[in-house]
Amino acid sequence: DLSTDPTHCGSCTALPCLGDRPACCSGTCTDLATVDHCGSCAANSCTGVNPACCSGTCVDLNSDTNHCGSCSALPCGGTQPGCCFGQCTDLSTSLQHCGSCTAAPCTGLLPACCGGTCTDLATDAKHCGSCSAAVRTHPPPTPSHRVLSMAFNIGWTY
Repeated sequence: DLSTDPTHCGSCTALPCLGDRPACCSGTCTDLATVDHCGSCAANSCTGVNPACCSGTCVDLNSDTNHCGSCSALPCGGTQPGCCFGQCTDLSTSLQHCGSCTAAPCTGLLPACCGGTCTDLATDAKHCGSCSAAVRTHPPPTPSHRVLSMAFNIGWTY
């Protein structure tokens, strides 16, 4: 069939179709590895900031966590994997992209990204010194509690 045979596309004397994924689409040689015909003869234009056709699938190399930066890239890792402008990042810990690729950088005396939320480890009571710091659930004892405690420890009676 001259309309689908990549060896004789369009005529019996035609040269074989070329490309990474050569195909004959309605008698015209087409490379199915391009952003204009990614994976099929149908006009399947890939979109995005940095569109690419990776193994017959349209992706955006700026944001796809399985093809971050290139079709041959390994999938992004981390607790909350993200692909920010073609660079893998963990959105749960990144100071530059805490929680999302478009988030403002974390700031403060000791800036940190704890579970996708910016915090200042120097001033945040929930994260005093580290993201995994224990949260105090009871208020510190008042001076009157300390006096009563001391009184019971030395045997005073009331």
